[in-house]
Amino acid sequence: MRIFAFLLLLFLAGCGYKPLAYYANQAFGKSIYVDIVVRPDFPKAGVNLKDFLNQAILTRLHLSLASKESAESILKVEIVEIRFEMIAEDTQGFANHYRAVVRANFSYQDNQAYQFQLEGTSDYPATNAMSSVAIEKAQLTAINSALQQIIDQFVSRIFYQGVIQGKNKKESQ
Repeated sequence: MRIFAFLLLLFLAGCGYKPLAYYANQAFGKSIYVDIVVRPDFPKAGVNLKDFLNQAILTRLHLSLASKESAESILKVEIVEIRFEMIAEDTQGFANHYRAVVRANFSYQDNQAYQFQLEGTSDYPATNAMSSVAIEKAQLTAINSALQQIIDQFVSRIFYQGVIQGKNKKESQ
């Protein structure tokens, strides 16, 4: 088993494989501060986005979180839109399924400024038989699911930008 693991590592090293953390380091440096702009109509969504983003930075990108003063990069994130769209109705014409759509702007600066917008969606049921508390809980669950999609898109975007920045650094040397 050890021989197989060694051969696998040798193969991965030989083919030029680099982990995602290498590319995140190219994009952000070793430490990052996350600055979230919270929406007053859904403050919990902003708090959850910061928690999800911090978790992804630590576990998936393997970067350190730092204070605003000591961080190598500052990532500013703002939820610019949360909307609910009706996607299904019952036989009497009342809406019973909705889609939560969340859009967030991301910006950070390396040698140049980067700015992009990501969108996530999630569906949830909301019938007349549900209480307002149950509907609100379903909405928040759908928003959190959409935020998770945004985090996944963010991680893949950082991988791409790290690859581009790494190539630009090699060309300039």
